[in-house]
Formats: sequence, structure tokens, C-alpha cells
Amino acid sequence: MTAKDNNRSKATNSQRPKMPDALRMEVLMANRHLCCVCQKGFLQVHHINGNNADNRAENLAVLCLEHHDMATAPQGLTARLKPEEVIKYKRAHEDACATHAHNVARGRTAFFMVDYKNVERVYQLYSQLTKEERLRAVETLTSELKAEAVLREEQGFSVSIEPTIDWNEDTEGILGLVPTGVIHPAYFTEVEPHPACKWLPNDFPQKGDHDIWIQLLVRVLLTCRPALSLDDLMKLEEPAEAGLAGRLVAISGNVKGKFFDIDEYEKRPVVQTAFVASSDIAVWRSELNLKTHYIYSDTAAQALRSGRMHGLVVLRDIVAVKKRGERVIVDFSCTPLILGGGSELRVS
Repeated sequence: MTAKDNNRSKATNSQRPKMPDALRMEVLMANRHLCCVCQKGFLQVHHINGNNADNRAENLAVLCLEHHDMATAPQGLTARLKPEEVIKYKRAHEDACATHAHNVARGRTAFFMVDYKNVERVYQLYSQLTKEERLRAVETLTSELKAEAVLREEQGFSVSIEPTIDWNEDTEGILGLVPTGVIHPAYFTEVEPHPACKWLPNDFPQKGDHDIWIQLLVRVLLTCRPALSLDDLMKLEEPAEAGLAGRLVAISGNVKGKFFDIDEYEKRPVVQTAFVASSDIAVWRSELNLKTHYIYSDTAAQALRSGRMHGLVVLRDIVAVKKRGERVIVDFSCTPLILGGGSELRVS
């Protein structure tokens, strides 16, 4: 290569548009940080049609170094990975990743007992769904909940004496309200509301039925607004650049806080518990601010005081990112929607 050719090559590389960090991380998350061909690491985001300025989602595939070399090899080589082959691998892998993330969220919102439910926020998000989305959700949930009834039995969830979204006549009847678009069924308006929240029944038996309703609404949200898995977020190198604000995230980790008698909600309307999730490469932590009157019972308060918790949150912001040895430490803020203890249901 002549000096003139070399200068021309450098100029071309310098003019190559840089992929936005948020887009790159969105693509990596959609592929669970795995090569779409071999499901291994050491990744690059590949432009399938060869146009590095074409950053449409359908033109971006996640490949390991080996398969990226094959995809960019000159035409005619027998070992070349053709664009149509990359598209086939991409679609199959991303579909599998989306199913995996959805199943993780299903498992993390299936509880022995609901410990915390942010009624007002769940109602707000649910009210934003369209009728078409609600109808599709009912069809999906009818199938999913029937399948989960078997999993609950196999995994010991049937030992719970607390109300859950087991598939039965009550659950089926409550699910039948979803297509109507009702946010707060008339059944709950007939009982005395909690003094701090008109949406929360004050009577204990109705609290249990209300738990089932909120769990169902959360599951409706999950069929219409896909949730990210915290496990996958923990693989991000630059989480602050990923544009995660407002995303639903299925979490699982340890909590530790100081709780008081839940009847003291007037004196202490908000309590905190520290949430921490750890892996070999990252620690994600947050201070969960919980409205006292949304805590189910004294038993739930004990679980939130110290234990392992699963659930669904709305991520608000990445507050700080720092390195500690080989680990990335991420402090984030979020709005908890629903939290529960015990084992998470394993859904495959």
C-alpha cells in the first residue's frame, strides 16, 4: 500500500460514523451479550449489509471475533458467513433472548406471598395500555398461568397458604375483568379503603384478593412492556450510557433495612431497605423507598427487613458507577412496583 493509499484508508476510518453507545448497549442486551451464532463472548456489533452508517436494529448483529471475521471476509471464500445466514442466526437468537428475559420476569413476579405492592404506580402504568394490548395479554396469560400451575406444584409453591395467582376459577374470573379496562374492580370499592390509599382495601381478606389483582396487572404489563433482566444489565460496561430510564427491570437480590410496625404509617409513611445484587463482575445496589401502607403485613415487613427479594421495578436513573477491583459498582434509583420473597419460579 502506497503512502497515498494509506492516508486515504485513515481518512475513511476517521469518517466512519460512530455507533451511539446507547444503541450498542441496547443491541448487546437484546442478545444477552452473546454471539448470535455460537453464544460466546468477545463481541462486536456487526452491520449486516456492510454499511456502517446504517444503524437500524434489523441491520445490527452481535458476533464474536471469529464469526465477525467470517462475516466480513471477502465474497467467494467458502468459510464466509453470508448476510442471509447472519440474519437467520440473529432472528433466532434474539427471539430466544426475548423469551428468556420474559420468563425471568415471570419467575420474579410469582411469589409465595406478596410483600410490597405499589398500587398507585401499577394502576397508572396499566391505565396506559390499549384495549388491543389487554386482549392479547389475556390470551397470553391464560396459557402461561395454566403452565405455571404445573410448575408451582413441581417446585413446591403449592405449600403457600397466602393468595397467589394459581390458575383456578377465582384467578380466571379476575383475569376476565382485564378486557373491560377496569382499573379498580367494584368488588374492592365495596369494602373500607385504607386511610392512606383509596385503592387499598383495609380489610385483611380483601387484601389477599387485591394481591391477586395486582399480580395479574403486573403480568399484563409484562406481556405488553417487555422487562429487562437485572442479570443482563450487570454485564453492561457503561450502564450510565445505556438509556435505561423508565425501563421495567426484573430484579432479584438481598435486602436489608429497618422497619417499624406497619400501623405506624402516619408517623413513618416511607421506610427504606437496601437492595444489593452481585455477580462476579458487577454489584448493583439501590435504596428502595417503600410506602409503609403498601407493605402487606408485619410478616412482609420482616421479610423486607432482611432476606432475599424478587420483583419488578421501574428504573429511574444510574446514580453512580465506579470500579472496585475487578467489579463494577453501580448505584441506581428505581420505583418498586411489586416485591416478594421466597424462591423465584423457574420458568423455561
